[in-house]
Amino acid sequence: MAFRNVTIVNGVKIELKDLDPEDRERMRLELNRRAASRVGYVEVQEKEDKTA
Repeated sequence: MAFRNVTIVNGVKIELKDLDPEDRERMRLELNRRAASRVGYVEVQEKEDKTA
C-alpha cells in the first residue's frame, strides 16, 4: 500500500512532493492556520517594539 499526498491546484491534481519548497512551505502554513482556526485558535497580530 502506498500513501500519496495530493492536492488540487487550479483544477489539476499535484503531488505535494512535486511542489517547489517555497510552495510547500506556503501550503503548510496555510493548512496549519486553517486547522488552528477550526479548533478555536485566534490569530493575533504582534505589535512592533519601537523602543530600539
